[in-house]
Amino acid sequence: MPSISIVTDSAAQFSDALYEGCELVSSLAMQIQIGNEWLRDTPDPRTCHRLAELPPNQLARLHPPRLEDFVHLFSELSPKSDSIVCILSSDYLTNNLVNARQAADIVKGPTAIQIIDSLTTGPGLGLIVQAAARAALTEKNGAQLGRIIRGFLPHVYTAYVFPNLRPLALHAKVDISQAVAAEMLGLLPFYVMEGGILAPKRKARSARQVVDLLHEFAEEFDQLHHLALIQGLPPHDQDLRNLRDRLKQAFPSVALTEHMLSASQIALFGAHALGLAAMEKTHSRHYVGE
Repeated sequence: MPSISIVTDSAAQFSDALYEGCELVSSLAMQIQIGNEWLRDTPDPRTCHRLAELPPNQLARLHPPRLEDFVHLFSELSPKSDSIVCILSSDYLTNNLVNARQAADIVKGPTAIQIIDSLTTGPGLGLIVQAAARAALTEKNGAQLGRIIRGFLPHVYTAYVFPNLRPLALHAKVDISQAVAAEMLGLLPFYVMEGGILAPKRKARSARQVVDLLHEFAEEFDQLHHLALIQGLPPHDQDLRNLRDRLKQAFPSVALTEHMLSASQIALFGAHALGLAAMEKTHSRHYVGE
């Protein structure tokens, strides 16, 4: 019987550790650089706290999985897979796709390798990978699975509020003068992932406005399937409690999960960012948790 392997990167955060089809999924760790020190992007909370405790003048830089890591994993999966579907964090944020595509060219053989930009990261990427894993249990054609995954991409959205834009400036996603100005004015910029790119929308001036903006973001969707709260370090307990309560009241039948910022997200967005990922319902039968 044809078999499919799924590859993702360490930024993916899942709503359930034992989701359907998880045995089909492999993950490659991104790398985090702090000066001359290198860390693996892992779920270990100690790595997240290490990044959160860096002084303001010391920032971490995120790097994609190495070319040799992609080559090794693709070579390992190829003999037992008819297709490999690689679903990665937004290339705009991580530059993941260059190494993945080069590795696919190096590992030549009968196994078809697809490289897909998820256009998101964190829980949004996790929801897409979970849906793909579930679909792979029944859809044994790799090309068809790729079409199913691409059908999900326009229905996953993520919004972030950034108390500190300097990490994004380090990664050349915003201008440093913009980051300094927002910091001096005490602004909390609100961004939405659109087509894989962070698009600035509004600015909040207080924690209450942050909760309002994230709640309004969720209310933009008529047919929600899943919401995922993303909280920074240290946890914004009162703000998250308010937002959680409002979301549960507005969307009582929608699955709501909570996630701490991963190490890769802390490197990109800073330790105090807040976010909300939303997955819309589509006509696909391959939903997480259904």
